[in-house]
Parts: sequence; C-alpha cells; structure tokens
Amino acid sequence: MSIRKRLLPILALLPSSLLFAASPKVAPDMPTTGNVSVIVQYATPPTPVHLLSILGLGGILNNLLNSLNAIVTTIAAPAIDSLAADPNVVYISPDRSVQGMLEYANPAVNAKVAMQHGIDGTGVGIALVDSGVGGDADLNAKGLLGQLGLQSRIVYNQSFVAGQGAQDGYGHGTHVAGILSGDAALSSGSQYTHTFLGIAPNAQIVNLRVLDQNGNGSDSAVIQAIEQAAALKSRYNIRVLNLSLGRPVFESYRQDPLCQAVEYAWKNGITVVVAAGNF
Repeated sequence: MSIRKRLLPILALLPSSLLFAASPKVAPDMPTTGNVSVIVQYATPPTPVHLLSILGLGGILNNLLNSLNAIVTTIAAPAIDSLAADPNVVYISPDRSVQGMLEYANPAVNAKVAMQHGIDGTGVGIALVDSGVGGDADLNAKGLLGQLGLQSRIVYNQSFVAGQGAQDGYGHGTHVAGILSGDAALSSGSQYTHTFLGIAPNAQIVNLRVLDQNGNGSDSAVIQAIEQAAALKSRYNIRVLNLSLGRPVFESYRQDPLCQAVEYAWKNGITVVVAAGNF
C-alpha cells in the first residue's frame, strides 16, 4: 500500500482547521459556525458589485464605513472564505464587542501644570465616544445661564446604539466626561473634603454614544462615531477624541479596523486619546 493511501484515513479524521491554513485575509478570532457580524475592508471604495456579492452569499448589509472602504455585514461563517477570495478584499474581522475603560487620569497627565498656566480647554471641543453623557451640573457653561442649568457645555449629542438616545444609560460616559471637563461645581466649598476638577474644565463636550446600558458596544459603532467626530471637527473645534473603551487585540494595527479608524481621525488633525493600558 502506498504512503498516500495509508495517510488518507488519518487525514479524514483530522479537523479541517488542521488540514487547511486559514486565509491571511481573515482574522484569527473569526467564528466558524453560525451567523456573524463582520467588517469587510476593501482596497478601494466598495461598489454595487461588492454589495451584490455579499447579498449573493446570503449576507445582510448593515453599514458602510467610508473611512475604511469597508462594509459591515451579517453573514454565515462558512461563507467568509468565499468573501475573502475577492481580490479587492483586504481583510475581514468580526465586529468585535468593546467595553468602557478608564483608571486614574489627572495625575498621570500632570493636568494641574496646564491649569497653572491658564490652559483650561476654553474654545476646544472634545469628542467623547462612550456610553453617552448625562446633564450633570459640573458640565454646565459658565455664567448665569449655566448656573440656572439653562446652558450646557455638552454642545452635541448623537447615539450610535440602535433604539437608544444619547443620554447615558450606563454611567461610564458621564464619569469620563467629568474627568475630561468637569468644573467641580458640585464639589466646591468648605462643606466638601475633596474637589473633583476635570482636566479641561471649560472645554465643550461632543457626546457620541456607542455603548449600551450594559456598557457594551461594537467596533462598527465606534468607527461610525469616529467618522462623525471628523465631520464635526470644524463646527465644534474638535481637537481631542477620547476613547476610554477597548477590547483584546487580534492582529496588526495595519489590519485592525478600529486602529485604522483612529488613524483616520489623526490624519484629520484630531488628537486621539485611548485607553491603551486596557488593551
């Protein structure tokens, strides 16, 4: 009996994952069964032909991510290899779950030094991509209208969470907004033992909600929010984009769609602050 014939019964018992190398275009954490929401990055802007190709494989079109030349689609896992065979497809990754993250911030960035030189965020917009922002008094504008609660430094609100508004349903975004731009209105005076002042207490907040009431979101929602921050940059003088959220890392930043979106914001002249210590 030939070596080939002796090997065939053994090969038939091995998992397919051991017989065929995974496509370099497909993320290593891609599920292999069921329906999965994925981000498909193309070398050039996707055309109707690419949309029809996804539909032909049974996929559902969810969103376009123009900054990445990408499509978000829900598709059966076994069809992903066929999708990756398209020569214009650069990389396919799951639309991964992200969670809010942030630890001690002010001491780490020497915020008090900036304040001693009068740098308090006046005239600067901060795009906050998080769980939304509540109408906290620490985020009101200066002056009588602010004191009366009639004028807020939260100048824009938008939600990328399906079926939910931009108000904070989880608490993390409001917490982060206070660290970024809280003016300590609710903790100033002799009756308080601590005063909680934000890093830039006169900056404006552009509230872009991506995390739901459980603190969970997705890559695609975050990317859409980043694109919106870039679009609103001139209107609100957005100089900073804050992403106090994260998830595990599975590939190089050259392929990771979330990293590519951050690069897009940076190329649009926005300083991006991320929770790098939390993945």
